[in-house]
Amino acid sequence: MILRAASATLAPASEDGTRTVKYGSVFSGLDLSAVALETLVSPPPDGPPSERLPGCDFEYVLAAECDDGLRAVLGDTWAHRGLTGDHIYEDARLLAQNGAPDVDLFMITPECSEFSRRKRARERIAQARSLQDTSDSLDYVRRRRPRAVVIENVDEPSVVPFIDNMVGAIGGYRWERYTIDPAVHLAWPMHRRRSYWIGMRLDA
Repeated sequence: MILRAASATLAPASEDGTRTVKYGSVFSGLDLSAVALETLVSPPPDGPPSERLPGCDFEYVLAAECDDGLRAVLGDTWAHRGLTGDHIYEDARLLAQNGAPDVDLFMITPECSEFSRRKRARERIAQARSLQDTSDSLDYVRRRRPRAVVIENVDEPSVVPFIDNMVGAIGGYRWERYTIDPAVHLAWPMHRRRSYWIGMRLDA
């Protein structure tokens, strides 16, 4: 739902009516968001038509991941979408300074294990570091102005108001926050509440 909403208004159409979304992610991991986006633009033949984005494709332009092994996996997994080794960065905080290319859709999925309820009382330093990393990664948004931004993190009071303040300080975007729980919204046998901030550039 989140990526479908963000992708539907991205990238001007070409003469034949098709659109190619330039996609980038930071704190990428294995990037399940890219998997979801690929499903939207290239769904299986028996997939529900309502979940498709007709006439839309995507190019994986940049990624940032600090783990050496995961960077290698990203390159192997997403080469068919255009991701190349020189655009897989180690430090998500320095993309703009390092000359990273422009994207239409920018996905930010920072490490959130520090904010689990089991650790909440004893991981304050790690939590502060994670929030600072998120803020620093938003420097790319401030400087390069992607058409849309999606941030995912846990729905916890140690996270939500801080990211609310971060995105609220970035002018020129309309921000909305959604909270999704698989047990509530998808009838899955697990509660795993996540907040998603979607920022759409006002002039896009």
